[in-house]
Amino acid sequence: MLSQDYPSKRVTATTRDALSANGLRVVEYAGAGSGLAAAYAGWLLARLGAQVTRYTDHTVAPLPPAAALNPLQLAASALAADKLTRRQADDTDWAQALSNTDILLCDAPRALAQWLGPLADWPARWPTLVIGVATPFGLEGPYADFPATALDAQALSAVAWSLGEPGRTPLTLPPGVTEHQGGAMLAAGCLMALLARDTRGTGRRVDIALADVLASHVAGNCRLYIHHDLPWQRNGRRPSGSGGAYPYVILPCKDGEVCVCGRTREEWNRLVQVMGNPAWATEPRYQDLRSMGKYYPAEVDALLLPWLAQRSMAELAALALEHNLIVSPVRGLAEVLATEHFTARGFLAPGRAGGQVLQVPGLPFRVHATRRARTQPGGRTAGRTATPLPTTRSNATRLAARASPGTGFWLGVVRAVGEHNARGTGRAGDQGRARRAPG
Repeated sequence: MLSQDYPSKRVTATTRDALSANGLRVVEYAGAGSGLAAAYAGWLLARLGAQVTRYTDHTVAPLPPAAALNPLQLAASALAADKLTRRQADDTDWAQALSNTDILLCDAPRALAQWLGPLADWPARWPTLVIGVATPFGLEGPYADFPATALDAQALSAVAWSLGEPGRTPLTLPPGVTEHQGGAMLAAGCLMALLARDTRGTGRRVDIALADVLASHVAGNCRLYIHHDLPWQRNGRRPSGSGGAYPYVILPCKDGEVCVCGRTREEWNRLVQVMGNPAWATEPRYQDLRSMGKYYPAEVDALLLPWLAQRSMAELAALALEHNLIVSPVRGLAEVLATEHFTARGFLAPGRAGGQVLQVPGLPFRVHATRRARTQPGGRTAGRTATPLPTTRSNATRLAARASPGTGFWLGVVRAVGEHNARGTGRAGDQGRARRAPG
């Protein structure tokens, strides 16, 4: 436990000098026990234009050579290298740093408490700070204090329950997926908390439980099976009961595998026509898509396999585009990296990790300035003209202006805080500090 006066510690700081002094200021704890969730949240905010500072205590061992890194270490290293420009900061005073900060990001609150004291005391020390914390089970509840990882969050949320072959041990999500999803929610929650901070004058604590994030996906997915009166369980290469109707399955083809899907009679008829209207397709047994999907899907798979075996993934993809079929090649990592769509959008970019140059994903969204129609007398529209973003002193507006073009659900997040500091001074949080309320 730290003493009452919280003496300063020696830390290593890294800063992205991408914004002026009036920008949104974020501190990310990247010391002992930290992981990908906070790193990804900080990276997202930095790419949006926030001034992000990472504090790493000296208990963190240096990364080994890139060849020895596991996928999670590679991801964390790439995020840090892409996000920040390194500098040394000796004897940094945490209290002073957080007094001049809008958002604190952390996914190792116990470790950070060794520096800052108990988490419950942080709001009193920094009343206008938005404190964003991501943990496997959240900060409250009977499991909150359990030592756990993202794998435990997958188990509790039942995500793993639906992955794998029936009767065998469940599979897990690929490494890092859970933490990245939690990090996205952490960044979004902290940005939304700025609205409350500016309205009420006091900071907020954003509590992200990885298990909650995954459970929300499970809840949405379960509704499909409840609707069709199907058990929700792992079922190998197809969802349970084919998700309500045949086909919905991954099958082999000439040079790989494809996912064949269809939800309606029209989609099934188009597939049968492309296959040359085989005689079996006219039999009564193969007219009820629900029964085919629920009771004998493997039997129908066997009828499709000879046709698929004669065609490559590229040929099947071309047929799908031509005839409006839902047939998608199952692609490997090299094929994903070579996708022309990602290249055209600039989604993948070179990044460094452990001294090695890697292709790393960019922002999962784009933001455009909106265009407003000019209205002439009588209500007629005289064409469209580009409209600049509102000329306020809002930090969120500056973030939107600096983001790459495009759209996505994050546009709603950025626009929601578009008036974040419009009523105050040019520095985020100054307005809240000026009219700070107790509690």
